[in-house]
Amino acid sequence: MDVFCKNCKSQMKPQGRIMFGNSWYNQFKCISCNNDEFMIIEKDLFEESLF
Repeated sequence: MDVFCKNCKSQMKPQGRIMFGNSWYNQFKCISCNNDEFMIIEKDLFEESLF
């Protein structure tokens, strides 16, 4: 899955997972402008990815 920066449209690289409240998010960092983006992980998709 390719993620692109909202600021400069460059490709972002995954930085891992982080939890906010009761939800898990994938964290991405832009290779050009260092912007951070967070995308929520659907609960059932996250549970499938654990195995």
